[in-house]
Amino acid sequence: MHATYERSSFDAAGHAERLESFLTGPSPRLTVWLATSDGQSIGYAAVTREFSTWRAREYLHLDCLFVVEPFRSQGVGRRLLLAVRKFARAAGLDEVQWQTPQWNESAIRFYLRAGALEEKKSRFVLAVRPSRYFLPACASLPSLGAPVPDEPTNSRLPSANVSSRPLPLSDPSFARNPSTTSSAPCGSEFFVKPRR
Repeated sequence: MHATYERSSFDAAGHAERLESFLTGPSPRLTVWLATSDGQSIGYAAVTREFSTWRAREYLHLDCLFVVEPFRSQGVGRRLLLAVRKFARAAGLDEVQWQTPQWNESAIRFYLRAGALEEKKSRFVLAVRPSRYFLPACASLPSLGAPVPDEPTNSRLPSANVSSRPLPLSDPSFARNPSTTSSAPCGSEFFVKPRR
């Protein structure tokens, strides 16, 4: 229902099982509040803790806040948002962030009335599909200039040197000797140094 409202596609295959693992697994990442009326679900809010490098601190990401049509404008969304805010405060977090489609003007008005500040940004989604190129950092990269596997033959890697090793933030010389292929330990970062 929420995906339909947001005009988005939704694949239900395995969805409930994955959600359950993030809610009740050994290290739960997801927190959800469910609003009910007469035993029926009428809305929910879902959050995760995230980290902002820009602010160098954690924040609470409000991934979803949804109320079904007959129960909107009755304070349900306000109470869900209040629960989210209290949770963030109790967790020692000083900010909640979220996004909503630009066409959802009623939600935007609701968030502004709640005291939220609107930041003009666009959301991007980059699909990452399994292939020999899109591998963890612990795997080898193909040579630069070689066709990207599973891509059209005219699609080529950028003309740049690629290195994969831990990224030392304090060392300005970290990119002096990049290699064209690499087999780095997991946990290292890939970075690109343009050729001159």
